[in-house]
Amino acid sequence: MPTVTRFILSWGPALVWAGFLFFLSSQTWDQGPAGIQINDKVIHLALYLILGATLAWAARRYRDLSAHTAVLFLGGLYALSDEWHQS
Repeated sequence: MPTVTRFILSWGPALVWAGFLFFLSSQTWDQGPAGIQINDKVIHLALYLILGATLAWAARRYRDLSAHTAVLFLGGLYALSDEWHQS
């Protein structure tokens, strides 16, 4: 498989999900859908769990220890930048 295709198939889901999280962070949220009150910490956990899963998917496809280190670093860096973006 060509390197570019492998990169897109591996890291693409994480990049798309990170973009979706960025979009969600740009929105103003007063309450959940149909007025349902949901603890925002639970929502953050669920959304970042998905980001972690997509990053783990990418690292697993690369099967390289440095990829696993990059996943931890990128996930933490993205979370920090998202908190800054929300402020």
